[in-house]
Amino acid sequence: MLSIILKTCSLQIKSKLILFKFISSSIQKYSEKVILIK
Repeated sequence: MLSIILKTCSLQIKSKLILFKFISSSIQKYSEKVILIK
């Protein structure tokens, strides 16, 4: 039972990390485009 909870927690953390990386990379690309436009 406890292992299942740990697995789901780690999965949630991994997905949040992936989401955060994706968001940060997209923000970087967007800021680069904005800088290029300016």
